[in-house]
Amino acid sequence: MVKLLNSRLERFAKLKKLAPPAASKSGYVYVSHMPEGFEEDALRKFFWQFGKVVKVKVSRSKKTGRSKGYAFVEFLEKDVAKIAAEAMHGFLIFGKQLVCRYLDEVSKFAMVPCKKHIESRYPAFKERYNAKEEKEVTKQRVQKLVENEEKLKEKLKELGVDYDFPGYSALLK
Repeated sequence: MVKLLNSRLERFAKLKKLAPPAASKSGYVYVSHMPEGFEEDALRKFFWQFGKVVKVKVSRSKKTGRSKGYAFVEFLEKDVAKIAAEAMHGFLIFGKQLVCRYLDEVSKFAMVPCKKHIESRYPAFKERYNAKEEKEVTKQRVQKLVENEEKLKEKLKELGVDYDFPGYSALLK
């Protein structure tokens, strides 16, 4: 059964190689050096003047959900994407000069929406990230830093390095 399965997979792979790639009508524009606050909705409205925008994907930090400063814009037609990339390359917006490049295709992961999409859509995440730390938690964190610092001083003494630095313990006084 395993041999039969393998031969089927091999035949499928050969057929896939022989078949011509499906011609995609979509064209993509890579936009970088984006100003802060220039999000999906603004990009969609901004590029809509050139033609039908299918999808917009702003790359975001997994930790904070904030924009990394670059995005991909998918247009319905390749010609429209080329024109948009040429027209908007070097465009000055909010004190930043946009860099736009036309792409025939993008990675399948480039247009997948991330889980922590927009901060405004995830207010609980935003509140938790910006929340004030409790005094006990802060105290434990600082205590751990001081302990690690003392271990480092001991290791330096064992190595014969006579180096005394104030560090975190000086901040506690």
